[in-house]
Amino acid sequence: MGAESEELVAKSLRPLAAQGWTVRHSISWPGRGDIDHLVDVPDSVRFVIATKTARYQAHHVRRAQAAAHHLARYGRPCVPVICLARRHSIWWADTGVEVVSADLIAARLAQLATTSPCSRRLAARPPTGLP
Repeated sequence: MGAESEELVAKSLRPLAAQGWTVRHSISWPGRGDIDHLVDVPDSVRFVIATKTARYQAHHVRRAQAAAHHLARYGRPCVPVICLARRHSIWWADTGVEVVSADLIAARLAQLATTSPCSRRLAARPPTGLP
């Protein structure tokens, strides 16, 4: 089910690639596994996306924050996102992490990319209590 959910999210991100955004999948994160999806907006922010099927837990939020913090060290603001592949018409923020359903992810990322104060506010900060 996890692989199917990741493919559904990848398909939902394709319109962003058509707009010139760079969309990559299954990015190796040494010692931590992989990052499901990475979306780079030209001359703007980067989104690190963790795919979950229908729900998530607090440790998923912390992992998304840690991945965004790790990638932000390379000089670009990075917004952590959890995408719920099998949910519909939802989005909210949970401790600085965007949580969005697959049907809304492309539109929500486009909105975040064009609202720079929001992007700066959500940009990854060092998570507390993580190695």
